[in-house]
This record gives sequence, structure tokens and C-alpha cells, in this order.
Amino acid sequence: MSLAKARALAGGLKWNHLGFAFFWAAAFVSLTSPVEGFATDLALFSFFKQLVTILSCLAVAAVMRHRCWFPPNSAFAAGVMMSAGSLMYYLAFFYGEYTIAACLLSALLVGGSCGWFYVMWQSFYASEGSTRTTIYIPLSCALSSVICVMVLNLPLEWTVLLAVVALPSAAAWALHASLSEIEPYQVRPMRRADLFILVRNTWKPVFCVCVLGFVWRIVGYLAPESAGSSWVVMIAMGAAALLVAGIELLSDEGINVMRMYQYLFPLITAACLMPTFLGEASFGLVHGAIMFGFEVLNLFLLITCAIYASRQSYNSAMVYVICVCPTLLSLLLGDVVGAKIGAKGILDATLAIEVLFACVYLMAVVMFLISTGRARKRQATERAVDCALDYSPQPDTRRDEVHKGAALVADATSDEETNLPASASADDEGGRAAGASATEGPSGLAVVGSLATEPLSPRELEVLDLILKGNTVAAISKKLFISENTVRGHFKHIYRKMNVHSKQELVDLLG
Repeated sequence: MSLAKARALAGGLKWNHLGFAFFWAAAFVSLTSPVEGFATDLALFSFFKQLVTILSCLAVAAVMRHRCWFPPNSAFAAGVMMSAGSLMYYLAFFYGEYTIAACLLSALLVGGSCGWFYVMWQSFYASEGSTRTTIYIPLSCALSSVICVMVLNLPLEWTVLLAVVALPSAAAWALHASLSEIEPYQVRPMRRADLFILVRNTWKPVFCVCVLGFVWRIVGYLAPESAGSSWVVMIAMGAAALLVAGIELLSDEGINVMRMYQYLFPLITAACLMPTFLGEASFGLVHGAIMFGFEVLNLFLLITCAIYASRQSYNSAMVYVICVCPTLLSLLLGDVVGAKIGAKGILDATLAIEVLFACVYLMAVVMFLISTGRARKRQATERAVDCALDYSPQPDTRRDEVHKGAALVADATSDEETNLPASASADDEGGRAAGASATEGPSGLAVVGSLATEPLSPRELEVLDLILKGNTVAAISKKLFISENTVRGHFKHIYRKMNVHSKQELVDLLG
């Protein structure tokens, strides 16, 4: 990414675009404060909260199946639920007499608001386009790490104030402002065939994230006294966010989930071997390393979901549920298995190391599946190249060119199947192709002044010029370094001032 593009993105960044950080901090740190004497009850709270979160995501997606946009005021309802759940949590575990009913009610409110927040934020990210989504999500995660570290060092009274009032309020206001920026656009209904294609194209990346999340939660139970080191977890989370943001900012091609899993596998395997040489004291570092790997893959998956929904014009809630809910379920299952193992005396070093090796084996199986898929794709590419050479009248000196072209096709297919969140997307290519096929000749801008009912602003003239050259919304967004919502807003203003109702009418009028 060029320096000019980075500056343009930073210039268009608003505080509410990173508001997911407030929700993340409220949900994952403020409500995980250690409480002496309530280990079993906290486990019950955590289990029920995660279960309700999954069910809430499914319910919201089902309700929004035939509706495309969330009313901005929905953010305040979710914020009130989060605040009420946080208040009930602290009253039950810190300031009042604990009851099962209070625990379950708190989990119900917090879990329900989490699912609601997840899906609504995803709808905003999907509407912003790939360029900004790849920055908003990791930066929000990095900011949440900073907030979490601050909360962990505050007295209990201040933590309660932040968890019950400040963080839910900030999360609700930020989401309300973000939802208000969405410019409605036409969303295609997801048919059964589309659903099948989505599952086929994303099951491997989703499986990678699920396995790593499952392993991360199990390892968290190996040595509770070290795995509870919040500093290690927060540092790992912040490092993961910065890594993803750096890749998206500095790389022109981006990276997909499966490729990143291959890069992370040696690091995680080495971390899992540390207890063999360093003993139980290293379990905290193992937990942090696996958490780092999981967070990196999870951020890429969130970006992938938003970009897929945006490029295919699908309902973002449906895409999110299909791709991310399995990850939430894997975390829940990891907690269940980890709790069962911990109840049987997992602090025994030998048994703990055996569990680690079992986790490494599970991750190696995933690596095998990924490698097998890529090997088959390469074999198919080679067969296609051989067929092309057999029937080509050109001499064999073109073999290198054919192989090069086939490799590009294979890379494009790989990116499509794994929904690569790259900075240079197919939308740019689509915009250039459309521009090349557009009618050449004098620009229609020359007659705008005589046809417009109101003068067009310089930015609107710039957008109009790109429209007449055949660029799509996504392509204009990337070329002008503005969000897709902003582009749609310019479209509406241009249509109104030119007294037309569609892009085709505008092209016919000025073409």
C-alpha cells in the first residue's frame, strides 16, 4: 500500500469506526475478573454465555434473513442489554449473594447482546468495502487490547464503572454512528446453490480457525495459575492485531487463512514443545503463542466474511453465521473438554505434555488436509497446462509462458475459494476491464453544467467521471480511497442533481 493511500485511509478514519474495540473490551475482559470461591459458577456462566451468544447470532440472522439493514437504534438496545448483564454479573459475584438464577440471567443478557453486536458490526464492515474493512477490524482489536490492559490495572470499583456504564455506552454510540453511515444497496438473496458454494469455498479456512481455537481453549486449562496471566494474553492479542494490520497495509496481495496457518504451524508446534524442556512454568507462554495464532487467523476470517458478503452482495448476517458460528462453537467445545480434563488432575506434568502432543497431532492433521488440497490443485493445473501444450500449434518454447499463465489462474482460484482479504482485489480489475470496454470519445462531463439541476461538487464530478468510464462502486472506492458507503452517497447526490434514477439512465444521458 502506498503512503498516499495510507494517509487517505487515516484521514477518513472516524472514532466510531473502531467502536468494536469498546464492545470487545466489555465482553471479554471486564467480565472475566477472577473471583475467589466461584470457579465452578464462573465456568457455568462462561458456558451459558457462549451458548447464548451462538443462539443469538443464529436468531438475529434468521430475523434479518429477508431484511438487509439494522435500524441504528438497535445499537442502543444491545448496549442496554450489555450494561444490564454486566451489572447483574457484578452484583451476583462481587456485591451480593450468589444465586444460579442471577448467574444464568447475567449470561443470558451478556450473551444475547454479544450475538447482536457481532452481527450488526459485521453488517457495517460489509458495507464499507474491502479496503477499509481490512484496516478497521485489526485496529479495533489492537485498541481493545490497550483498553483491556488499562482495565486490568484499575481498582474493582473503576472496573465495574467501566464495564457497566462507560464501555457499553461507548460501544452503543459507536455502533449507532456506524450504522447511520450505511448507504442501502441491493442485496442478493442467498439461494441453496449460493449457500453450497459459500460452504465449499470457506470450509477449510473455517476448519483451520476452529481447530486452533479448540486447542487454545484446552491449553488454557493445563496450568490455570499460568494460563490466567492476562498480560501474556493481551500482548498476544495486540501482537496479532498489529501483524494483520501490517500485512494489509504493506502487502499488495494480502494473505489468506490457510497460507497463514502454514506459516504459524511451526511457531505453535515449537511453543507446544517448550514444557518438555522448561517445565510447567512455560505453560503460560504456550497459551499465549496459541492465542496469538488463533487471533491472527480469526481476524483474517472476520475480514474474509465481510469482504465476501460485500463482493457477492449477500446478506452479511447469513455469511457471518455460516463462517464464524462454527468458530464460536469450537471455543465452547474446547472449554468443555478442557474443564473435563482439568477436573481429572491435569496439573500432572506428564499428562499435560501428552495433551499438548495430542493438540499438535490435531493441528498436523489440519496441515495435511491443507497440503493435500493444494497438491491436488497444482496437479489439476499441470494437467491443464499439458492439455494446452498438446493442442497448441506454438513451439515448445511457450511452455514457460503457459505455466506462468496457469499459475496465475490457480492463484486467482485459490483467492476466490479462500476469500482472500487482499488490498488489490478483483474489484480493481473489474473496474479497469469495465473502463476498457466503455465507449471512448469526448467525456460526458462537458455537458453536466447544462443538464444538472444543481452544481456538482468537485468530488461528485470526480466520481461521475469514473462512473462514465465504467467503474464499479468497489473500484471507485479503491481509486479514491473512500468507503463504499461514501461512494453510494455520491451516487445518490449525482442522481438527484442530474434528475435520473439509475446508473444506466446517467450513462445514457451523458454518454
